[in-house]
Amino acid sequence: MKIIVTGGTGFIGEHLVNKLSKNKKNQILILSRKKHNPSFYSFSGKKNISFKNGIDICNLNQLSKEFKGADIVFNLAAMVSYNQKDKLKLIKINKLGAINVLKACKINNVSKLIHLSSSAAFGFPKKIITENTEFNWSKHKKCVYSYSKFLAENILLNDSMNVIVVNPPMVIGPGDKKIFKLIEPIYKGKMSVSTSGRNSFIDVRDLSESMVFLMKKKLDNQKFLVIGGNYSIKEFNSIIASQLGVKKPRYIIPKILGPIIWNLVYLYELIAKNPKINYENMVLAFKDRIHDDSKIRKLGFSTKYSAEESIKDTLEFYKKEK
Repeated sequence: MKIIVTGGTGFIGEHLVNKLSKNKKNQILILSRKKHNPSFYSFSGKKNISFKNGIDICNLNQLSKEFKGADIVFNLAAMVSYNQKDKLKLIKINKLGAINVLKACKINNVSKLIHLSSSAAFGFPKKIITENTEFNWSKHKKCVYSYSKFLAENILLNDSMNVIVVNPPMVIGPGDKKIFKLIEPIYKGKMSVSTSGRNSFIDVRDLSESMVFLMKKKLDNQKFLVIGGNYSIKEFNSIIASQLGVKKPRYIIPKILGPIIWNLVYLYELIAKNPKINYENMVLAFKDRIHDDSKIRKLGFSTKYSAEESIKDTLEFYKKEK
């Protein structure tokens, strides 16, 4: 079976490719815009994996040529940014790019497209979030990344092609270098304060397993949340601190101060050349986002990694890299 993975050299991509490559019958082509060596796995010598760089999902002609003969396409290519100034670029890549992937699949009669979205696409309603949750984005388009991920979903799912959308929350695990920005201030004892929001997490290995699980299922045009657990931001940071052997965050900024803080950050973001914090980050840091993934669990899928195990493995990777 020929499988194409766009964005396959990224953190999530390399875990997915590693999982797919264990089946020797799978011939995997990894497409990426820039050359990027996997940070956790080594794919050298694996005969059923090939790479092609310089492929942009915003270029339909490129995609159409590369998708020839493909049975399954995993679309992991996306832009992650919370900067207001990146709004148009985010929409171009995360919406129009995803639509190009869909078009290229249809041109080449690909049997299934699995599109990696985000739980951010559900917004931050006050109730528990499921696949059927609706959210009014009209007042929240300043959450530029979340909004861009939302935009593509209905188009993909309402198409005649078989599309499965996967919505993970915060993804952690070994190989993740972006989480170093969170780990380092905790490690150095500079994070005694936490915001008062909640969010779910998923280990990258569980996420990869779920995508392969859904690839094998006979399903049409559906989306799936996949969750490893739900924690307050203070609880999550405390697990990191505990495993590092440093002081846990002691104080919580009350929710009532959230709107004041995120609106001040918005003004700062507009005038700063390279803002270190963003409006969207601050909004999400004070929101309670609790997810229910019973839909995929009813199909027989279950996660393996607890937050403690996932953070432990992430910290081991962090120490090796540092």
